[in-house]
Amino acid sequence: MTGKARETDGTATGSIEGMVNGEVFTWQWTDVSMRFLGGNVPNKSYRGQATIALDEMNGRADGPACPCTFVLRRVGGDPGQKKAQ
Repeated sequence: MTGKARETDGTATGSIEGMVNGEVFTWQWTDVSMRFLGGNVPNKSYRGQATIALDEMNGRADGPACPCTFVLRRVGGDPGQKKAQ
């Protein structure tokens, strides 16, 4: 699967590609937020794996200034769930 990564204000920061195999999410994110004069885009990418458990993912990322560990948690309600009327 592929997608776009965005800041909380909606600004595009790059693209992300990933794959889910069982309970493991493997991904690579490439930053396109910085551009130099002449249109050159520096190669700034991260890759990692996360274990999926209900509404949380725990994992490790490798890239500039890393290795890093992270925890991602779902916020809000289930977007696929219909509200009771």
